[in-house]
Amino acid sequence: MKRMISLLILASLAIYFGGCEQTPVTPGNKLEVEPALQKLAPFGFNANRLVSTGSEIQEITNISSYLEEGELEGLPGMKPLKKKVLTLSDQAQYQGYKVRGLRKALSDSLYFYEDDQVKGIRKALFYNSETGKARYYEVKYKFAAFQTLIYDSSTAIVNLNFTLNDTLDDVIETLFQVQRFKESFFIQKIVNDVKITDYKGREVTGVEATKNAYYQSDRHLIRLTQFVDLNPDKSGHLQEDFEFKDGKSSSRSVTFRPDNTGEFAQKLRDGTMITGKFNSVEDDGVGYYEETTDLPAGRFIDKIEKSAHLSVTMPDSISTTNLVERIYYNSGKVTTDSASFISQSQFGVKNTTIYYAKHNGEHGNLHVIENAAGSTLDGNWTTVENNFILISAEYYLDESGHINLKAYTSETAYKNGEAPFFVADYYFAPDGSGSGTLSYNGEIYDLDFNESGEGEIRANGQSSQIHLFQ
Repeated sequence: MKRMISLLILASLAIYFGGCEQTPVTPGNKLEVEPALQKLAPFGFNANRLVSTGSEIQEITNISSYLEEGELEGLPGMKPLKKKVLTLSDQAQYQGYKVRGLRKALSDSLYFYEDDQVKGIRKALFYNSETGKARYYEVKYKFAAFQTLIYDSSTAIVNLNFTLNDTLDDVIETLFQVQRFKESFFIQKIVNDVKITDYKGREVTGVEATKNAYYQSDRHLIRLTQFVDLNPDKSGHLQEDFEFKDGKSSSRSVTFRPDNTGEFAQKLRDGTMITGKFNSVEDDGVGYYEETTDLPAGRFIDKIEKSAHLSVTMPDSISTTNLVERIYYNSGKVTTDSASFISQSQFGVKNTTIYYAKHNGEHGNLHVIENAAGSTLDGNWTTVENNFILISAEYYLDESGHINLKAYTSETAYKNGEAPFFVADYYFAPDGSGSGTLSYNGEIYDLDFNESGEGEIRANGQSSQIHLFQ
């Protein structure tokens, strides 16, 4: 699905995060779930887990992606802000050309102001002759009816080094953005704050960045905070904190070391602990990633181990990640699955192709496109029963997402135009938990699940526990 967020999906998200009414479940009334549905229901959860794993591995083993020109993220979701700031900087410099003869003006003078009430865009440029710095301010206050944004304000502080007519020595010092959304939308506000701490010439070598996402007060996830601190020697720290309505929280931290190695730890709100270590590809073009997940006692899964080998080929900068995952079940069963991720970035667009093979013979291909506007996913999957599944997804500013599945009896049935026998929509919070709606054999099922894949499926006043992690 190669398009921006559609009105239909936004409406669906509003319904999910808005908390629609559910059919009451009668205590003790267990839902009998057909074996075929038990196999199909987990696909959305595991597709999201696969994509998130690949993104996680590439993110923390390639620290320069935080710092390179055009790729200044600071933390996930910051690419749109960098693109905006570069645009603001260019406009600030353009306005500076128009007023370069006014250098002796009073400090922090307003050089330019424009309010386009038709487009709903307000712009202003201030210049401080005592510091040699310009402050460019832009506010968008009019949006199309189908859009969820109602306010978008961005500010860039650019050090012009007292030379309004020379852009070669200009550097961005701080970036700040505030976005507000409609009351009906599950995200209410996003605040991005970036400080450039170090330069080598005009090249960014150090950054501190904070991102806060605020959700509706009656939602399950009420706040997400992300912070990153990276230094010229490539050391640094990344921290993510999730706050939930029930008072519980989860967190993730990553430590980067100057020798291109590091470690990470994550604690989920259900007590699951994830730890690991990695080696970056930056020094010699190869690296590794190792992760262990320990689940609380009593779960149907005891432990999960992931190991990956990474390489980058030059000069085309194609990144390859080969992943092996072993799942240890409480029953003593152990399964081994594998996946490969091949990525290349060109002109601000990152394309990743994922090939996945499970221990039981199931296999699939996924294609992820990432740019400043967001991420989309398309792909297909073939099950043991030879069912053919189409997968599409979109991911949003706060790393939440929506996945749609359509299952056909076979690929031939799909090509012949037959209708799918299973349709599902999954809506994910940034921590991997979420909800879904499943349509199977004329019945509609509601699904809720936590970040570890423990879920509940409901229909007609009945419910049953379901394990989505496969």
